[in-house]
Amino acid sequence: MIKVTLENFYSNLIAQHEEQEMRQKKLEKVMEEEGLKAAEKRLRSTCSEGNKVSSFEESKTWTGRF
Repeated sequence: MIKVTLENFYSNLIAQHEEQEMRQKKLEKVMEEEGLKAAEKRLRSTCSEGNKVSSFEESKTWTGRF
């Protein structure tokens, strides 16, 4: 049982990391197309990460899962 739990945990962790990388690359592509300056890119990237964390935390609250 513990082995399955650990396998699921690490599998989910890897999937979440890959999703985060895909979102970051997509955001960078959009920012490049919009021609944003480096400072604007950093600000927008930081805001985007904060939004994702907030929505994740909200979903944990509503589903009751941690």
